[in-house]
Amino acid sequence: MKRQFYMMGLVTVALLICALFLSPGLLAPKHLLEIVRQATPLAIAALGQSVVMLTGGADLSIGSVITFTNIFAADLMARSNSPVVEAGVIVLLLCAGFAIGSVNGSLIHFTKMPPFVMTLGMSSIVTGAYLIYSKGAPKGRVSEFLHFVGSGRLGILPASVIVLVLVNIMMYFLIHKSTFGYKVYYVGSNPTASIFSGVKTSRIIIQSYGLSSMLAVVSGLILSGYIGIGSFKVGGDPYVLNTMAAAVIGGTTFDGGTGNMVGPVFGAVIFTFLSALLVTLGLGEPFKYIVKGLIIIAMVLSYSKRS
Repeated sequence: MKRQFYMMGLVTVALLICALFLSPGLLAPKHLLEIVRQATPLAIAALGQSVVMLTGGADLSIGSVITFTNIFAADLMARSNSPVVEAGVIVLLLCAGFAIGSVNGSLIHFTKMPPFVMTLGMSSIVTGAYLIYSKGAPKGRVSEFLHFVGSGRLGILPASVIVLVLVNIMMYFLIHKSTFGYKVYYVGSNPTASIFSGVKTSRIIIQSYGLSSMLAVVSGLILSGYIGIGSFKVGGDPYVLNTMAAAVIGGTTFDGGTGNMVGPVFGAVIFTFLSALLVTLGLGEPFKYIVKGLIIIAMVLSYSKRS
């Protein structure tokens, strides 16, 4: 654990030094707050991805769930200005997210289907569902409250960052201070031993994937509040890869049983800061992918060496 935070700190210091010499404007408080705001949806989704990775799995359906949330939220909220309807839509989408994740977890556990294959298939199903619902043309707009959560501020703090802090605190206590969290680590580090110890492995895996999809819904709601309308461009495959990258940078490994609920948030912020720095330097997309890939590989090699 200490090595993970040491490596994150090293990467952070390196990026700050680069920014200091190459683009000092990025270090202005208002720009740093904006970077954290931009990183918020990714950080929340990365927390869910990290829980799944702690069990030794992966969730490729996150991007589709985010877009699914946006399409349905924008359409359903546009039909009524009632706070009751708005709250109902949010609860409905959270339940739908948990249901999608539960199906992922159930089939992965009981059929022994590889997580990558199962969640990739679910991603395709969810994509088809929102395409059928929207008839290929997303419409509607989100409520004023959700728009405030996505793009508003409380003083100098973006409202979405406050949501991130609350979600992060909740996830920290859930994974690091509860029986459920201990079981997640146990299942990921030694599945066979956890079964013989009486841990209901099926329940832990199902709940982990359900939690991942619910957090993807939260990310989708925040993104929907920011853009204000329905759009197929929210979420998508790049978002899935970015959640994995943020989790890996934050110290979560694909082996299972190794990771935490603090690192992925810093990983998302580091990832977003790096993107902003590369854009400021005028580097094209190819160079951005190369630099990001090198950092991810370096972090993975560092953790593998420790193991």
